[in-house]
Amino acid sequence: SLQALYGRALLGAGDREKAMRAFRAALEQQPDNFEANLQLGTLLRLDSKPDLAMMYLKRAQAVRPADLALQHALAATHLSLGDAEKARELLEAVVKEAPAFVDGHVLLATTYYRLKRKDDGDRERMVIQRLTEENQARQPGVIQAQEVDPSPSSGDAPPREAETPPGSAGPKE
Repeated sequence: SLQALYGRALLGAGDREKAMRAFRAALEQQPDNFEANLQLGTLLRLDSKPDLAMMYLKRAQAVRPADLALQHALAATHLSLGDAEKARELLEAVVKEAPAFVDGHVLLATTYYRLKRKDDGDRERMVIQRLTEENQARQPGVIQAQEVDPSPSSGDAPPREAETPPGSAGPKE
């Protein structure tokens, strides 16, 4: 609905209170609005109201049970409620379906540590590190470290720099 879209825009602009009001207005018009239920549930969990958050997330689940953002939100809420095992089940399914979803791996690592599964948590941290490095390498405009030729050069020539990264605008000749 328009109210749910308005709520997303307000949330993006940083106005949580107005966003929450817009999501509630959307639910008054359409109680099964997936976006409004998901967003309101997520915001309530972040406000340390996991029981209330779960109510909205369950409504969203009735509409789109396989949505990955919803599964992640449900897992985070289960973790907030102390049900780390249920969170683990959900998160393992999320990262299997979306292996490049960094936030899923972050929450799964946290869940493993809460379950005293240090080896699994450490493995997830390595996945997070790899994914983060891959994401950073793909960012346009990222300046890579310059390599300086340590050998003495003749005259006053400046040190040699590394080649321009692929896809970036290098010096024009």
